[in-house]
Amino acid sequence: EKGVIQGHKDALARQRLPAAAAAPDPYDTISVIPEIPRSATVEFITDVEGNYEYFRSVLSRSRVLTPTPSGSFDLSPNGYLIHGGDAVDKGPGDIRVVKALISLKKRYPERVFLILGNRDFNKLRFPAELEPSTLQTSTDVYWDDKHKPYTTWCEENLRQPSLVPSKLRWMLECTMGCPDTFELRRSEVAHTRLVDSALITDDDVLKSFADSVDPQGSDPWMLEYVRLGNVMLVFGDAIFCHGGLSAQALGYVPGPSSSAAGAPPAPPEEVDAGEWCAGLNAWKDACVRGYCEDPKSSSHHSLLDYGVPNGSAGKTVVYTNHLKGGNCAAPDVEVEEFCEVNGVRRLFVGHAPHGECPSVIKRPSVTIFSCDTSRSDPEGGGATGPKDFRGKAVTMVTVKRDVTRVEGVLKDGSEVNKYVVAVDDSRNNLPDSLVGRQLVDDSWVKGVVEGKGVMVAKGEGYKIAVEYKDVKDVLEKLKPMRGVGGSVLARRDQKEAEKRERER
Repeated sequence: EKGVIQGHKDALARQRLPAAAAAPDPYDTISVIPEIPRSATVEFITDVEGNYEYFRSVLSRSRVLTPTPSGSFDLSPNGYLIHGGDAVDKGPGDIRVVKALISLKKRYPERVFLILGNRDFNKLRFPAELEPSTLQTSTDVYWDDKHKPYTTWCEENLRQPSLVPSKLRWMLECTMGCPDTFELRRSEVAHTRLVDSALITDDDVLKSFADSVDPQGSDPWMLEYVRLGNVMLVFGDAIFCHGGLSAQALGYVPGPSSSAAGAPPAPPEEVDAGEWCAGLNAWKDACVRGYCEDPKSSSHHSLLDYGVPNGSAGKTVVYTNHLKGGNCAAPDVEVEEFCEVNGVRRLFVGHAPHGECPSVIKRPSVTIFSCDTSRSDPEGGGATGPKDFRGKAVTMVTVKRDVTRVEGVLKDGSEVNKYVVAVDDSRNNLPDSLVGRQLVDDSWVKGVVEGKGVMVAKGEGYKIAVEYKDVKDVLEKLKPMRGVGGSVLARRDQKEAEKRERER
């Protein structure tokens, strides 16, 4: 156990932001940046999911990125960009989105960070599961006992189970939750070749997916994204990860000899945020190295398991969220204690779509910003073909040293949601100070909309019921916030005192 802890500390030492002026290597993972510079502007976007038009739209609101004539972007000297994961799968721009993010990461490795999501990890399944010799072998979809078996799907869709494109279609639709992605990729391959989609064969589409994660290939762009990415980033008082934090996941780092199911949760006061983050990123790097050596081996199984429902025995920061039944929910008490001990005041996540603007959960020790808006308009889209559930909604989340600024438009494109939340709650003014507060009916204040008032929302599944209230009405219905107090700090101090006494 001491060896594992020391290994995490060594990883942290390697992964802190280097102070030297030498040209940085984008493959040297940075896990911790001790503070947000006072002059810095950090922009957070997440869950682009291959929607290239949305990607361009949200970046058009950027204060730190400037478009170039070549179609790329320049990053201002004091600017940072963080993408929160799930770069692909739901739009016709997977290749363009990922390559644009990779380009930014390689040009600005110390100021661009690619957080990895489940839709990014799971593409490493392709080499083993699309192997022609095992094509009709049953895939163990252990995370979904309601999935449709491959042979059943083939019968229903009149597909030949002996053909590799059939297996790929089934994987995308029945095990990755993206039934339109095969045809979306066909259209993007056609776009890159400047030809009609009808000229792109199923084998062309298959090759595009296979090549994207082939370590021996000439352009493994999806694998490159995973190589360059972080599982977690600690940046000043903020943590960035794809899904969120839970009591059972605190401090847990998968490994070849670890058992997620049997490992007890770590006491929050014993989990160092930086060491945990460094451990997770070092483990990811090791898994990717194993994959690159043999993509069809099981060396990276723990990485794939970490990004599926109930994977890693639920001890994951990727496939989790801060919702309960579709409604915002306060984090576990242990998470609040962990944040208090580590000085984490803000948590930025994606993964769980929740309406047409970010959802905010304010607690005494931490404020959570859940920023996946990929289902802003569930009723949107055309009657045929892939549907775009985003509508016109687009939001830019800007992180400064002392405040978080959220600004954007809602799904109809005409209403403006805009507010600023200070890290020090005593500095917040009405109505912005209400954002993230829970009301007695379990709804939450979601935003402040020009001309309409305070947005209050309550979720159930993917459905979000929204009301607009005046400030007085909201103030009268606020639910008191419970705090974690100083108990966890007292326990930590007591343990430190006992340790010093033993050493004497």
